Amino acid sequence: MINDIFNKQHEIKINDKTLKIEFDNAAYAKAEQLTNQGLFSLYNELIVKNNLSYSKCVDVLCCGLMKHNDQNEILEVKKQLEEKKFLLMQNIGVLFFAFAEPLMPPEIIEKTKKKGKLKKQTKTSIG
Repeated sequence: MINDIFNKQHEIKINDKTLKIEFDNAAYAKAEQLTNQGLFSLYNELIVKNNLSYSKCVDVLCCGLMKHNDQNEILEVKKQLEEKKFLLMQNIGVLFFAFAEPLMPPEIIEKTKKKGKLKKQTKTSIG
């Protein structure tokens, strides 16, 4: 069995409902299947070029919801995203981060965390 990558849950808000989104191996595999694109092609279009179609972005987001939400909740989210396109834009940053974070090497994540802590300490000591 394949071990999951370094993944963790994040939260998105659709209307007044808060949902958990997490990309594990199953979510990536389903996203590849739904979009008919490989993982790194999706990464390139979604994260690097920011050029993935709206419908594929919705599909990818819904794949990230699979681990913590049932099929009815996911269908309702998809319906809401299709009716109110601004909802995706309100959550696009979380989608980008939730999708990309598990694909980053752990040492880069650790360096980013250390820089964030250093900036907070510097800000606190100055302010």
